[in-house]
Amino acid sequence: MKIFRLLPIFTAANSPASCEFGPEYSTFGTTETGDGFNCPEFSGVGKVRCKYECGEGRIQTFKKFFAEYKCTKNGNIKFKKEKVKPIGGNLETLCIPNNCHAKKQSQEIGGGFLKKPNFFETCGILYYDVKCENGDRYKKAAACDPRTGEFTNQEYFKNLCDNFGTEKYRCDFVAGQARVNGTINLEEIWMNGQRGVHLTGIISSPDRLFVDGEHGFHVHASNDPSDKCAATGGHFSSAPDQIHGPPTNDLPDRHAGDLGNIFVNDGAAIINIFDRIASLDESSPEFIGNRGIVLHALRDDGNPERDPTSTGAAGARLACCSIVKKN
Repeated sequence: MKIFRLLPIFTAANSPASCEFGPEYSTFGTTETGDGFNCPEFSGVGKVRCKYECGEGRIQTFKKFFAEYKCTKNGNIKFKKEKVKPIGGNLETLCIPNNCHAKKQSQEIGGGFLKKPNFFETCGILYYDVKCENGDRYKKAAACDPRTGEFTNQEYFKNLCDNFGTEKYRCDFVAGQARVNGTINLEEIWMNGQRGVHLTGIISSPDRLFVDGEHGFHVHASNDPSDKCAATGGHFSSAPDQIHGPPTNDLPDRHAGDLGNIFVNDGAAIINIFDRIASLDESSPEFIGNRGIVLHALRDDGNPERDPTSTGAAGARLACCSIVKKN
Protein backbone atom coordinates (compact mmCIF):
# COMPACT_ATOMS: atom_id res chain seq x y z
CA MET A 1 0.00 0.00 0.00
CA LYS A 2 1.38 3.37 -1.00
CA ILE A 3 1.38 6.17 1.50
CA PHE A 4 1.25 9.71 0.13
CA ARG A 5 2.23 12.84 1.97
CA LEU A 6 2.39 16.52 1.05
CA LEU A 7 5.85 18.06 0.84
CA PRO A 8 6.69 21.77 1.03
CA ILE A 9 7.66 23.32 -2.28
CA PHE A 10 10.94 24.53 -0.84
CA THR A 11 13.02 23.07 1.90
CA ALA A 12 14.62 25.14 4.63
CA ALA A 13 17.88 25.05 2.72
CA ASN A 14 16.54 26.96 -0.26
CA SER A 15 13.65 28.97 1.19
CA PRO A 16 12.83 32.18 -0.73
CA ALA A 17 14.16 35.51 0.36
CA SER A 18 12.03 37.91 2.36
CA CYS A 19 9.79 39.87 0.04
CA GLU A 20 9.73 43.65 0.70
CA PHE A 21 8.22 46.59 -1.12
CA GLY A 22 10.74 48.84 -2.78
CA PRO A 23 10.37 52.55 -3.57
CA GLU A 24 9.17 51.72 -7.07
CA TYR A 25 5.99 50.32 -5.51
CA SER A 26 5.21 53.29 -3.27
CA THR A 27 1.92 53.77 -5.13
CA PHE A 28 0.73 50.58 -3.55
CA GLY A 29 1.78 51.43 -0.02
CA THR A 30 0.03 53.54 2.58
CA THR A 31 0.47 57.22 1.83
CA GLU A 32 0.62 60.14 4.24
CA THR A 33 -3.14 60.67 3.87
CA GLY A 34 -3.81 57.04 4.62
CA ASP A 35 -5.03 56.14 1.13
CA GLY A 36 -3.43 53.11 -0.45
CA PHE A 37 -3.28 49.34 -0.58
CA ASN A 38 -3.00 47.53 2.71
CA CYS A 39 -0.79 44.62 1.70
CA PRO A 40 -0.02 42.04 4.37
CA GLU A 41 3.57 41.00 4.99
CA PHE A 42 4.40 37.97 2.93
CA SER A 43 7.45 35.76 2.57
CA GLY A 44 7.19 32.96 0.12
CA VAL A 45 5.92 32.12 -3.33
CA GLY A 46 2.27 32.69 -3.87
CA LYS A 47 -0.42 35.32 -4.25
CA VAL A 48 -1.61 37.86 -1.72
CA ARG A 49 -4.56 40.17 -2.16
CA CYS A 50 -4.11 43.82 -1.19
CA LYS A 51 -7.19 45.73 -0.07
CA TYR A 52 -7.42 49.43 -0.69
CA GLU A 53 -7.96 51.55 2.42
CA CYS A 54 -8.95 55.19 2.65
CA GLY A 55 -7.57 57.60 5.20
CA GLU A 56 -9.45 59.07 8.13
CA GLY A 57 -12.41 61.22 7.12
CA ARG A 58 -12.62 59.67 3.67
CA ILE A 59 -14.79 56.94 2.13
CA GLN A 60 -13.98 54.41 -0.58
CA THR A 61 -16.16 54.75 -3.69
CA PHE A 62 -15.38 51.27 -5.05
CA LYS A 63 -15.91 48.60 -2.41
CA LYS A 64 -14.01 45.83 -4.22
CA PHE A 65 -10.91 47.72 -5.30
CA PHE A 66 -7.89 45.44 -4.80
CA ALA A 67 -4.68 44.20 -6.35
CA GLU A 68 -2.86 40.87 -6.31
CA TYR A 69 0.87 40.30 -6.18
CA LYS A 70 3.21 37.40 -5.77
CA CYS A 71 6.59 37.15 -4.09
CA THR A 72 9.16 35.24 -6.11
CA LYS A 73 11.93 33.03 -4.78
CA ASN A 74 14.51 35.76 -5.11
CA GLY A 75 12.43 38.24 -3.10
CA ASN A 76 11.09 40.24 -6.01
CA ILE A 77 7.50 41.48 -5.96
CA LYS A 78 5.47 41.00 -9.08
CA PHE A 79 2.11 42.79 -9.27
CA LYS A 80 -0.66 41.53 -11.47
CA LYS A 81 -1.97 44.97 -12.27
CA GLU A 82 -4.60 43.55 -14.57
CA LYS A 83 -6.28 42.19 -11.43
CA VAL A 84 -6.99 45.67 -10.13
CA LYS A 85 -10.79 46.08 -10.00
CA PRO A 86 -13.10 47.57 -11.02
CA ILE A 87 -11.73 47.73 -14.54
CA GLY A 88 -10.84 51.31 -15.29
CA GLY A 89 -11.07 52.27 -11.62
CA ASN A 90 -9.50 55.66 -10.98
CA LEU A 91 -7.17 55.92 -8.00
CA GLU A 92 -7.66 59.69 -7.95
CA THR A 93 -11.39 59.37 -7.20
CA LEU A 94 -11.24 56.14 -5.24
CA CYS A 95 -11.40 57.94 -1.88
CA ILE A 96 -13.60 60.99 -1.39
CA PRO A 97 -14.11 63.25 1.65
CA ASN A 98 -16.79 62.02 4.03
CA ASN A 99 -18.48 64.70 6.14
CA CYS A 100 -21.04 62.33 7.67
CA HIS A 101 -20.65 61.94 11.43
CA ALA A 102 -22.03 58.55 12.37
CA LYS A 103 -21.27 58.89 16.08
CA LYS A 104 -23.24 62.10 16.35
CA GLN A 105 -26.25 60.66 14.56
CA SER A 106 -26.10 57.44 16.54
CA GLN A 107 -27.23 59.29 19.65
CA GLU A 108 -30.69 59.65 18.13
CA ILE A 109 -31.26 56.01 17.24
CA GLY A 110 -32.23 54.85 20.69
CA GLY A 111 -29.81 52.31 22.11
CA GLY A 112 -27.83 51.72 18.93
CA PHE A 113 -25.21 53.05 16.54
CA LEU A 114 -24.46 53.42 12.86
CA LYS A 115 -21.79 51.26 11.27
CA LYS A 116 -20.43 49.86 8.00
CA PRO A 117 -21.12 52.71 5.58
CA ASN A 118 -21.65 51.63 1.97
CA PHE A 119 -21.22 54.17 -0.82
CA PHE A 120 -23.56 53.97 -3.80
CA GLU A 121 -21.89 55.65 -6.77
CA THR A 122 -25.10 56.01 -8.78
CA CYS A 123 -26.68 58.36 -6.24
CA GLY A 124 -23.56 59.50 -4.37
CA ILE A 125 -25.08 58.59 -1.01
CA LEU A 126 -23.72 56.68 1.98
CA TYR A 127 -26.00 54.11 3.58
CA TYR A 128 -25.22 53.12 7.16
CA ASP A 129 -26.25 49.85 8.77
CA VAL A 130 -27.90 50.32 12.16
CA LYS A 131 -26.75 48.05 14.98
CA CYS A 132 -28.88 48.04 18.12
CA GLU A 133 -27.50 47.31 21.57
CA ASN A 134 -29.56 44.13 21.92
CA GLY A 135 -27.97 42.64 18.80
CA ASP A 136 -30.74 43.36 16.33
CA ARG A 137 -29.75 45.06 13.14
CA TYR A 138 -31.21 47.07 10.31
CA LYS A 139 -29.29 47.12 7.05
CA LYS A 140 -28.90 50.40 5.19
CA ALA A 141 -31.33 52.27 7.38
CA ALA A 142 -29.65 55.68 7.45
CA ALA A 143 -28.68 57.64 4.34
CA CYS A 144 -26.19 60.53 4.32
CA ASP A 145 -24.71 62.82 1.67
CA PRO A 146 -20.92 62.66 2.23
CA ARG A 147 -20.43 66.08 0.59
CA THR A 148 -22.68 67.96 3.03
CA GLY A 149 -22.77 65.57 6.00
CA GLU A 150 -26.56 65.84 6.02
CA PHE A 151 -28.61 62.74 6.83
CA THR A 152 -31.78 62.29 4.81
CA ASN A 153 -35.09 61.09 6.27
CA GLN A 154 -33.78 61.43 9.81
CA GLU A 155 -37.19 60.55 11.25
CA TYR A 156 -36.87 57.12 9.67
CA PHE A 157 -34.02 56.04 11.93
CA LYS A 158 -34.67 58.30 14.91
CA ASN A 159 -35.31 56.07 17.95
CA LEU A 160 -35.13 53.12 15.55
CA CYS A 161 -33.81 50.65 18.11
CA ASP A 162 -36.66 51.39 20.49
CA ASN A 163 -38.98 49.10 18.57
CA PHE A 164 -36.65 46.10 18.93
CA GLY A 165 -37.57 43.94 21.85
CA THR A 166 -41.25 44.88 21.70
CA GLU A 167 -43.61 41.99 22.21
CA LYS A 168 -44.73 40.13 19.11
CA TYR A 169 -48.30 38.91 18.72
CA ARG A 170 -50.19 36.39 16.66
CA CYS A 171 -53.81 35.87 15.69
CA ASP A 172 -55.10 32.37 14.73
CA PHE A 173 -58.37 32.39 12.80
CA VAL A 174 -61.41 30.37 13.80
CA ALA A 175 -64.72 29.95 11.99
CA GLY A 176 -67.53 32.44 12.12
CA GLN A 177 -69.99 32.15 9.24
CA ALA A 178 -67.30 30.33 7.23
CA ARG A 179 -64.36 28.01 7.83
CA VAL A 180 -61.21 30.08 7.45
CA ASN A 181 -57.66 28.91 8.09
CA GLY A 182 -54.59 31.01 8.74
CA THR A 183 -52.49 33.02 11.15
CA ILE A 184 -51.67 36.71 11.27
CA ASN A 185 -48.36 37.84 12.83
CA LEU A 186 -48.22 41.31 14.35
CA GLU A 187 -45.13 43.36 15.14
CA GLU A 188 -44.52 47.04 15.87
CA ILE A 189 -42.02 48.56 13.44
CA TRP A 190 -40.90 51.83 11.85
CA MET A 191 -41.88 52.38 8.23
CA ASN A 192 -41.44 55.54 6.16
CA GLY A 193 -40.71 57.59 9.24
CA GLN A 194 -43.77 56.36 11.13
CA ARG A 195 -44.18 53.79 13.86
CA GLY A 196 -47.06 51.35 13.62
CA VAL A 197 -48.20 47.74 13.52
CA HIS A 198 -47.17 45.41 10.70
CA LEU A 199 -49.61 42.56 10.06
CA THR A 200 -48.45 39.68 7.85
CA GLY A 201 -49.74 36.21 7.05
CA ILE A 202 -51.89 34.13 4.73
CA ILE A 203 -55.52 33.13 5.26
CA SER A 204 -57.53 30.78 3.06
CA SER A 205 -60.94 29.16 2.83
CA PRO A 206 -62.82 26.87 0.45
CA ASP A 207 -66.13 28.43 1.54
CA ARG A 208 -68.32 30.00 -1.15
CA LEU A 209 -68.60 33.19 0.94
CA PHE A 210 -64.85 33.69 0.68
CA VAL A 211 -65.21 35.12 -2.82
CA ASP A 212 -62.46 36.78 -4.80
CA GLY A 213 -62.20 40.50 -4.25
CA GLU A 214 -62.11 42.83 -1.24
CA HIS A 215 -63.25 41.90 2.26
CA GLY A 216 -63.52 44.15 5.31
CA PHE A 217 -60.81 43.56 7.90
CA HIS A 218 -61.04 45.22 11.32
CA VAL A 219 -59.79 45.03 14.89
CA HIS A 220 -62.82 44.58 17.17
CA ALA A 221 -63.22 45.48 20.81
CA SER A 222 -63.14 41.92 22.22
CA ASN A 223 -61.14 38.78 21.47
CA ASP A 224 -64.07 36.48 22.36
CA PRO A 225 -64.74 34.32 19.25
CA SER A 226 -67.96 32.76 20.56
CA ASP A 227 -71.38 32.99 18.86
CA LYS A 228 -69.71 32.80 15.44
CA CYS A 229 -67.57 35.87 16.19
CA ALA A 230 -70.52 38.04 17.25
CA ALA A 231 -69.03 38.29 20.77
CA THR A 232 -66.05 40.29 19.43
CA GLY A 233 -68.29 43.36 19.64
CA GLY A 234 -67.91 46.46 17.47
CA HIS A 235 -64.87 48.06 15.89
CA PHE A 236 -62.20 48.96 18.41
CA SER A 237 -62.33 52.68 19.24
CA SER A 238 -59.75 54.33 21.47
CA ALA A 239 -62.00 57.37 22.05
CA PRO A 240 -65.79 57.89 21.94
CA ASP A 241 -65.66 60.55 19.19
CA GLN A 242 -64.20 58.21 16.57
CA ILE A 243 -66.35 57.23 13.59
CA HIS A 244 -65.75 54.56 10.97
CA GLY A 245 -63.43 55.42 8.11
CA PRO A 246 -60.65 54.16 5.84
CA PRO A 247 -57.22 53.43 7.38
CA THR A 248 -55.74 56.42 5.55
CA ASN A 249 -57.76 58.80 7.73
CA ASP A 250 -56.47 60.26 10.97
CA LEU A 251 -58.22 59.91 14.30
CA PRO A 252 -61.05 60.62 15.02
CA ASP A 253 -62.10 60.16 11.37
CA ARG A 254 -61.57 56.41 11.71
CA HIS A 255 -61.75 53.86 14.46
CA ALA A 256 -58.41 52.78 15.88
CA GLY A 257 -59.25 49.30 14.62
CA ASP A 258 -60.22 50.22 11.05
CA LEU A 259 -57.78 48.32 8.82
CA GLY A 260 -59.73 48.65 5.56
CA ASN A 261 -59.90 45.67 3.21
CA ILE A 262 -57.87 42.64 2.28
CA PHE A 263 -57.91 41.13 -1.20
CA VAL A 264 -58.86 37.49 -1.83
CA ASN A 265 -57.66 35.72 -4.95
CA ASP A 266 -58.42 32.10 -5.76
CA GLY A 267 -59.45 31.23 -2.20
CA ALA A 268 -56.54 32.88 -0.39
CA ALA A 269 -55.42 36.29 0.81
CA ILE A 270 -51.86 37.45 1.49
CA ILE A 271 -51.90 39.88 4.41
CA ASN A 272 -49.29 42.63 4.40
CA ILE A 273 -50.68 45.66 6.23
CA PHE A 274 -48.86 48.49 7.95
CA ASP A 275 -51.14 50.56 10.15
CA ARG A 276 -49.78 53.78 11.65
CA ILE A 277 -52.61 54.21 14.18
CA ALA A 278 -52.73 50.81 15.88
CA SER A 279 -50.13 50.04 18.54
CA LEU A 280 -48.66 47.08 20.40
CA ASP A 281 -47.46 49.32 23.22
CA GLU A 282 -49.54 48.42 26.26
CA SER A 283 -49.41 52.01 27.50
CA SER A 284 -50.93 53.37 24.27
CA PRO A 285 -54.67 54.12 23.99
CA GLU A 286 -54.51 52.44 20.56
CA PHE A 287 -53.11 49.18 21.98
CA ILE A 288 -54.75 46.30 20.09
CA GLY A 289 -53.31 43.37 22.04
CA ASN A 290 -55.88 41.01 23.54
CA ARG A 291 -58.52 42.21 21.09
CA GLY A 292 -59.89 40.42 18.04
CA ILE A 293 -59.60 40.71 14.26
CA VAL A 294 -62.74 40.05 12.21
CA LEU A 295 -62.84 39.10 8.53
CA HIS A 296 -66.05 40.18 6.83
CA ALA A 297 -67.97 38.79 3.85
CA LEU A 298 -68.18 42.07 1.91
CA ARG A 299 -66.08 45.07 1.01
CA ASP A 300 -65.70 47.86 3.56
CA ASP A 301 -67.01 51.01 1.82
CA GLY A 302 -65.01 53.37 4.08
CA ASN A 303 -68.14 55.30 5.16
CA PRO A 304 -67.98 57.99 2.43
CA GLU A 305 -71.02 59.80 3.85
CA ARG A 306 -69.31 60.15 7.25
CA ASP A 307 -72.27 58.56 8.95
CA PRO A 308 -71.46 58.27 12.69
CA THR A 309 -73.49 55.04 12.89
CA SER A 310 -71.75 53.31 9.94
CA THR A 311 -69.40 50.35 10.27
CA GLY A 312 -68.53 50.13 6.57
CA ALA A 313 -71.36 47.82 5.40
CA ALA A 314 -68.91 44.91 5.30
CA GLY A 315 -71.55 42.27 6.03
CA ALA A 316 -71.35 38.95 7.86
CA ARG A 317 -68.43 37.92 10.04
CA LEU A 318 -66.76 35.09 8.16
CA ALA A 319 -64.07 34.42 10.77
CA CYS A 320 -62.17 36.01 13.64
CA CYS A 321 -59.03 35.61 15.68
CA SER A 322 -57.67 36.62 19.08
CA ILE A 323 -54.55 38.84 19.21
CA VAL A 324 -52.29 37.22 21.79
CA LYS A 325 -48.60 37.42 22.69
CA LYS A 326 -46.24 34.93 21.15
CA ASN A 327 -44.53 32.62 23.61
